[in-house]
Amino acid sequence: MDTASQLYIVLRQSPDWATQTYADLEHTRAFCRLIGRREDFVIERVKLWDRTFPVRFFDVRQAMKEISLANFHSIAGAKLVGLEEARKVLRPNAFYLFTDDDDWFDPHIGEVLSRFDPKNCATVLWLSAVYSTIPWQQGISGSGITLRSMDDVFYTNNYAVSGAFLLQRPGNFDLVAQHFEAQSTFRRKRFRFNRRLGLQPLMQHLFARSYQTVIRLDRYCSVTNKHPASFLVLESLGDVATPESLGRQLCQALMANTAAPVAPPECRWSQPYMDRVSDFMARVVRGVGSATGKGNPHPGPLPSDGRGNSVRTLWIELRRNLQPTRQSILPLPSDGRGPG
Repeated sequence: MDTASQLYIVLRQSPDWATQTYADLEHTRAFCRLIGRREDFVIERVKLWDRTFPVRFFDVRQAMKEISLANFHSIAGAKLVGLEEARKVLRPNAFYLFTDDDDWFDPHIGEVLSRFDPKNCATVLWLSAVYSTIPWQQGISGSGITLRSMDDVFYTNNYAVSGAFLLQRPGNFDLVAQHFEAQSTFRRKRFRFNRRLGLQPLMQHLFARSYQTVIRLDRYCSVTNKHPASFLVLESLGDVATPESLGRQLCQALMANTAAPVAPPECRWSQPYMDRVSDFMARVVRGVGSATGKGNPHPGPLPSDGRGNSVRTLWIELRRNLQPTRQSILPLPSDGRGPG
């Protein structure tokens, strides 16, 4: 595969967070229904954050996005597109990596995927890692990277879909753009899979000896960033959440994890992104009294981080410290091919 033109990073729902207002959140009701949440879940959690911390939720999310964009732009030959633009640039010999705007890829993922022919598979699935600064879920570290085993689960950014598959049948794009839809599409029983996707995948399985539906890679090619402003982390607070409970949970967790996070050898490429998230979130919570959990009750102009530094200053630091760098290339994995 020619990585210079055949790799697309497809960014899912991603607003310009810095310019968002509460009024813009009304459109999240439909998304909440799509993912099975209460329709005012996003609205309620954003307002809860702003009642708790001196740095607005929207500014925190913009900072997380800046870190991820630096990562995306470090991937050689990759083109960054949104969901609607991606539909217009479907190519049979390309791979499409779907992601949220706060997650990261191995900068060498294009080199890894270049070993596979997009016309001979539907998707490539690799090992998933999770970065978190707080223990929001059982089994997830609250002080760094948690390495998941190959459990055949499609997480937010641990899969690539071939353009050939996306072009096979109208509607295939919508079957994989969201990770939970990809999970439903590729991990169902074989008969139901072929019935959902049409006759062509069945014919390929029967007659194309080299074709595989799912190619599995024994390599950590991406990290899901579950920072404190992640909706999944905020959901872990339960239905009854207050500024006091949110502030206490985040402050106690970050104070308990004072050591700088260290990326494991399996995904050492993620170290600069972990460092920036950890540093930024530590500055955010420094402005919150650990006993009271009280912050700014009303969002306004860009606030300080509690030390006299504006959020814009933090963004400038993020950009300065996240210039795209080329890490030493890790050994390419075996082709990881198993039953499709």
